[in-house]
Amino acid sequence: LRVDGVSQVDALNNVFNENAVAVNRLTVDVQLTNSAFVGNASTITSSLLVPINPNENVDNCGFFENSDLSTGGVDTGLGDNFVVGDPRFVDPAAGDFHLREGSPFIDTGLGTDAVDNTTADIGAYGGQFADVRPLPLPLPTATDSSGTTPPPYSADVSWTANLDYRVTNSSNPGSYRLYYRQNESGPPYDGTDAGNGTLPSPVDAESETSFTLPELGPAAPAPGTPELLSATALNEAVELTWSAVSDAEAYRVSWGIASVDENTVDVGATTSFRVTGLSNDESNVFGVRALRRPVYFFSVTSLDNTQDRNESDFSPETSLALGPLTEGSLSNTLNASPALTVPYPDLPDKGCFVATAAFGADWEAEVLALREFRDRYLETNVVGRAFVGWYYRNAPAAAEWIHERDSLRAISRSVLYPFVLAAMVINHGGLVELALILLLAGMLLRSRRRRLAAATRNPLA
Repeated sequence: LRVDGVSQVDALNNVFNENAVAVNRLTVDVQLTNSAFVGNASTITSSLLVPINPNENVDNCGFFENSDLSTGGVDTGLGDNFVVGDPRFVDPAAGDFHLREGSPFIDTGLGTDAVDNTTADIGAYGGQFADVRPLPLPLPTATDSSGTTPPPYSADVSWTANLDYRVTNSSNPGSYRLYYRQNESGPPYDGTDAGNGTLPSPVDAESETSFTLPELGPAAPAPGTPELLSATALNEAVELTWSAVSDAEAYRVSWGIASVDENTVDVGATTSFRVTGLSNDESNVFGVRALRRPVYFFSVTSLDNTQDRNESDFSPETSLALGPLTEGSLSNTLNASPALTVPYPDLPDKGCFVATAAFGADWEAEVLALREFRDRYLETNVVGRAFVGWYYRNAPAAAEWIHERDSLRAISRSVLYPFVLAAMVINHGGLVELALILLLAGMLLRSRRRRLAAATRNPLA
């Protein structure tokens, strides 16, 4: 606090904590009352040109570990009716300068406290202008205490004690209130189901710092409906993908031959799943449902021990998923028939049909390069797998046609060579090498077009 030489200031119920200079005043018309000076290098100073006695107009203030007032580990104070001693702040590092039980600053100020109508405390939470509410509690914790075979369902909620002496008091403690709500963040916290409806929110936890909400009735609204996007046939399997649902915790895949609900499996929080163990050439119908679990939201307040039972603001909110999953509506359905892929020619490669037909055998370097690209870059993602599935369904017929005609084999090789070259670079090189090759290919193509155009204009050239 810095005051010029002409202002009149009353500094009432402040905390000056760990300052280089707590108060610098250039006039005696600065009244300091009920204020705490703790851990400062200098407490009350003035100008060398206008020296003011630091004891003047200082009443009922508290002092502790101020460098200019400590000699040999012994503290002293300034002004009239000063108090010396550890103020026992609740948590000064976190900005909580309420007083703990046993503080010498309790009921040693001037005037009356707005909080409890007793003699004013020294510090920021005493006197006529004090905030009557305790500070909010930190984030509580919530755990499922339902046991291994619920129902019934229950939740344990615990929190850190509020050490304000008007809340934590050995002879006259304050209390806590536990607020809860199901499936929607609060406030308001208007839960009603705890204790089979006998413990509506808020619940009085008295002076305890934990409470078990018993016999809860968790029930979540049905989640939205996903859209089944694809059902890609594979060998003895089908790959499914679907859209995400914002309020879903997990998904349930269903399939069958006669009915979509012949088989079900919960697949977790994913939007793709491969159904395996299917019979090839047998059509199955597939669908998916979203799943949602009930969620409880909790907050805690503290109340002081005064006649008014002043209550803090809500603590930060914590949540807990608890109870059975609620199943949403079935998505659209898709049909797919797993099938064994047989390459042509029927070589051990089992896959690169056109390339094998064009180059003659699966061990040729060109075929190996394309197969490696397929395995490393196509089979590892949804789009690539979809392309491979389409290729496997359509390529065998084309490969058979190419394989039986030498001229088409030669044309196919010339068409495939750029793809083979690109696959080799991507498999074992990098994007820079691929860019250089594409640039060179483009230059050669433009040069070839120029020669062709010149020959067209001058056929005798």
